[in-house]
Amino acid sequence: MKLTGKQKKKLEEKCAFHPEVDPEHMEEKFQEALLNDYVDHFSGGRLVYTHEFYQDLYKQIQKGKTYVQAYKGLGFNVKALGEDRANAAGKRAVQMAKDGNLYKAQIGDYPGTVPVDKMQYLKEEGMDKYLAYLEGRCLYLEAALDVEKEKKRSFYQEKYSELKKAGKIR
Repeated sequence: MKLTGKQKKKLEEKCAFHPEVDPEHMEEKFQEALLNDYVDHFSGGRLVYTHEFYQDLYKQIQKGKTYVQAYKGLGFNVKALGEDRANAAGKRAVQMAKDGNLYKAQIGDYPGTVPVDKMQYLKEEGMDKYLAYLEGRCLYLEAALDVEKEKKRSFYQEKYSELKKAGKIR
């Protein structure tokens, strides 16, 4: 496979943290696969896919495509890489969905400023989303509590200074 300068750079970036992998001397099928944005890197003879890959593969499977069709639909050369690899990736995506690991909500996805009673619907959408919201809510409340403590401390420091100036405190 004749690589352009841009493709060589992309391969080198994906192999940078894996010194055992030489992008110039790897099999052509792996070079081609590494150019796909769904592949994070290549290590130990294995393609390591991004989390988005599994999400998008699962969406294709949910639409009724076979594992092989879905894998091919995401831009992979099934003839070169093999149907076994496509089937294994499809099974992994389905298992991740069953285990609840396919879609991971992040703390920053939900505002902690919204009261808990208005976010109850998240329980139905998935516990990962609800827990991410609760973590965000806790962080928000802790920050708000720190602000209130600081206000109270400032108030008492001011009162202390006034009493000291007035000579009521030694």
